[in-house]
Amino acid sequence: DVNSSSPQGHLVKVLGDVGDLDTEIACLLIEHSIDLSPFSANALACLPSLGENGRWHISSEEILKRRDLRSSCRIFSVDPAGCQDIDDAMHAKGTHCR
Repeated sequence: DVNSSSPQGHLVKVLGDVGDLDTEIACLLIEHSIDLSPFSANALACLPSLGENGRWHISSEEILKRRDLRSSCRIFSVDPAGCQDIDDAMHAKGTHCR
């Protein structure tokens, strides 16, 4: 009972010491149901293959399907260093105001 003066429970997992950064991060992940387990083999099989240099690149065919702004705008990531999903970007373009 939530309102009981003698609540009962059981220990599920020891996360670590209170105040320890890794413990606090683990608590936040659990509280917000964020799963950081590795992707399954099936999920990884859906990814494009890596090139000879071990890096993924956009194919010529894919570039033709897109509007290429690389030479006309300064485009840069605003994702923090070490992030896993580099998907936030901004661009800047000078204007000539009189």
